[in-house]
Amino acid sequence: MKKLFVSCMIAFMAICSVGAQEVYIGGGFTVGSTDDEFVFQISPEVGCHLTDQWAVGGEIGYMHYDNYNRFQFAPYARYTFYKTGIVGLFVDGTVGIAAGDGDTGFRLGLRPGLSLKATEHLSFVTKVGFLGYSDSYNGTSDFAGVNFDTENISIGFHYNF
Repeated sequence: MKKLFVSCMIAFMAICSVGAQEVYIGGGFTVGSTDDEFVFQISPEVGCHLTDQWAVGGEIGYMHYDNYNRFQFAPYARYTFYKTGIVGLFVDGTVGIAAGDGDTGFRLGLRPGLSLKATEHLSFVTKVGFLGYSDSYNGTSDFAGVNFDTENISIGFHYNF
């Protein structure tokens, strides 16, 4: 897992150093409940805009349920399909891996989102839902389809350099 993480970070840095227009850092958080369990997640992320419509990035997350903890790594490719004024609508194509409390999981799918540009450098970002396949990614059983549980709703920000 460590080799995969290091390899992904090196590939990400190489992509960002070639022709990137803008690098951003930020992240999101989730607070809620699912199946009568309290959920808290924090997901710092870093990415770079390759064009006005395309960006690549990755999240490193920590999730806490009532009775277990989990670490996640999810690189993504982001396509912004609508932009007007301060509003941008996007979708992240993501592959995530997760581990914690003796088990591992992964997911592959799409996460739609909304970006509101507050200033030249600061944007507020929310991601709502997940469409794809998940195998014990959040400590739950296999899942295929659309999921709008609170663990798939994230609110955060990006600081653009």
